Amino acid sequence: MLAQNIETYQNENDVIVRVNELKSKGIQENKVTVITDKKPDSSILADRLSVNYKEAKGSFGDKVSAMFSGDKPEEKTLQELNLNERETDKYADELKNGKILLFIDPAARKTLEMEDDTIAQDPLDAANAAYTETDNTAFTEVNKNTAAQPGTSQKEQMELHEEVVDVERDTFKAGEVNVDKRTVTDREEFDVPVNKQEVNIERRPVNKVSDRANAADAYTEKDGIHVPVYEEKVDVDKKDVIKEEIVVNKKDVQENVHVNENVRREEAEIKDTTKKDSDLK
Repeated sequence: MLAQNIETYQNENDVIVRVNELKSKGIQENKVTVITDKKPDSSILADRLSVNYKEAKGSFGDKVSAMFSGDKPEEKTLQELNLNERETDKYADELKNGKILLFIDPAARKTLEMEDDTIAQDPLDAANAAYTETDNTAFTEVNKNTAAQPGTSQKEQMELHEEVVDVERDTFKAGEVNVDKRTVTDREEFDVPVNKQEVNIERRPVNKVSDRANAADAYTEKDGIHVPVYEEKVDVDKKDVIKEEIVVNKKDVQENVHVNENVRREEAEIKDTTKKDSDLK
């Protein structure tokens, strides 16, 4: 039944472990569909893996379409999996409760089940299952009825995971510098030295007898003395000069930004019952 092929996980880290497990069995990432109620701001599944990542809330257009169709966004997304009404309601509630659904392509699922059936035919291999779906950090309990025979080598493997901080730098516009110019009128006042001529009239007594030649012009009307007088005046004019220039350029300056982030890691707890009081980490 299709509903049996949908796996439910509590958090993204558990889904990543499951995807890596499927990859080790030959299932490509693009054959895996992951459905979550709402994509977080930072998601390794959506941003770094090639799985088919679907957000049940959908885009704005999906929400509008769901509103007119009468379906909830979660149920509209699950309709693509051909679930019945009871199964749709069940998994819609799972999504709203923050759980993540994982679905494997039917053809890939069939190949995986054939491989699991082949492994299950060997009791020793069946006893070596490494993870369960609900707790991928613990070994599954080996079937007590299947005991290893003396002299037979047994090997079990468990992967330990840890989170690493992946820092990326994005360039964004922090601002801009605008340089404009405006006209300002100032009033200037100053004194300018000018030259001018002044007339100085001096009268001097003579008291002498004039000669006959000069006496002939006496007592007649004639032109007076005309003396032109000059002076300087201020002629104000303006001319344009380039007083200064502004040059704007920019340069790259590097500075350190402190980053603080919590990361998780898995540690192995080794309990050896063949040795007394042995609890190693």
